[in-house]
Amino acid sequence: MGFSKFPFSILLICIFSSFFVESHEEGSIVVEISNKGLDYLKNLLIQKAESSLVPIQLPQIEKTVHIPLLGNVDILLSSIVIHTINVTSSTVKTGSSGVVLNVSGATADMTMVWKYSYRAKYLPISVSDKGNASVQVEGASWLYQGLVDAFEGKIESAVESAVSDKLIDAVNNLDSQLQSLPKEIPVTKTAALNVTFVDDPELKESSVDVEVNGLFSPNIKTTVSGSGRRLLKSSHSCDGEDKMVKVSVHENVLESALSVYFEQNKMHWTLRDLPDEEYLNTSWWKVALPQLYNAYPDHNISLDVSVSSLPVIEVENKQIMANAPVDVVINVLEDEQAIPVACISIEIGVSASPEISGNALAGSLQLNDFKMSLNWSNIGDIHIALLQTLASTTLRTAMVPYINLKLYEGYAIPSFHGYGLEDAQILCADDSWIVMCSNITPVEQLFHSYLISVS
Repeated sequence: MGFSKFPFSILLICIFSSFFVESHEEGSIVVEISNKGLDYLKNLLIQKAESSLVPIQLPQIEKTVHIPLLGNVDILLSSIVIHTINVTSSTVKTGSSGVVLNVSGATADMTMVWKYSYRAKYLPISVSDKGNASVQVEGASWLYQGLVDAFEGKIESAVESAVSDKLIDAVNNLDSQLQSLPKEIPVTKTAALNVTFVDDPELKESSVDVEVNGLFSPNIKTTVSGSGRRLLKSSHSCDGEDKMVKVSVHENVLESALSVYFEQNKMHWTLRDLPDEEYLNTSWWKVALPQLYNAYPDHNISLDVSVSSLPVIEVENKQIMANAPVDVVINVLEDEQAIPVACISIEIGVSASPEISGNALAGSLQLNDFKMSLNWSNIGDIHIALLQTLASTTLRTAMVPYINLKLYEGYAIPSFHGYGLEDAQILCADDSWIVMCSNITPVEQLFHSYLISVS
């Protein structure tokens, strides 16, 4: 006997109808789950359902069956318990009201107590018997399978009713948990990410699109709304085969993060240590800044670096462009005191090319523009053109390669509830979107694949 059309579709429809927050702002992060991704989620859901729905206690079932020569036989099944359910066939697709998961075949193991009785047709006596049965539906002996077949409709109806009740309870529990999730996730002590869902999910023939506000805000009780402008969704896709998930991040997300850090006065750094420490000594700068060396020969220095106004971010084809005005105060270290001697204003422009290597976010940085001007000086006039040439050369030959070395090593992408990215790709499109496509797999499987690749 096979169970058909388990009402698992209730689960996903209810999630979509209750979890999304009513909002008509534009989402700066768009998550697109393809049919391949939906199929993967379906298998996870079924595995969870197979283990969480059992054991199922079914109500007592009675039936009268007519048997030739014996007449009518009264059969009673009681203490019916389904211990395992194994789904054999299932599909998932998008519908007008949600994502519909249909289970069209399943087998089950059950135990029961059976009893029958009948009155002999030609003899004035009653015959009865009873016993226990352990049955694997669609795999039992002919006796018990026949017993189950006789009650197929009633057993199936009882199972579907019990499964429906358990699913509805599970949905209500899941719904309450989802409703209690925070609308903002703290990323650092300074910034939080707004993860409020906006509008309803867009159901397409081959995917489901979900939009998230996605903007950063100070990590305090404040509300950050969208940009007010209409964002055109990215039409770009990653190369190669279809991936489970596509995540598109608009440049607004990066702008909001920079805005939070700038407004919270977090874009200020003091440099006292560099990979090559000679750069932080007046002896190294005596050609470009002879006044500094003459006033403070062979003194260590520190640099106070601060962003003077909000940086500008633009996502272009294959790269992220950033331009920032920076003030650099030169301090001479003497008797454990920092003595400010000059301030240089710098307009700096860089481009970054992100990439995903294995399960790490990597990339490279390039210096595109570097201009200096004197803000103030306590050591006399400074030859800015010479200083700019020396500083630019230092950045291009020492600092940028050092940064790129760190970027080449990459930063591990954290797993989420035991699942990580597999065969991920990232690209920067010319429509202001960063697009990431990936498959999802258990972390254990990723580690196993890595061991095979290096063996």
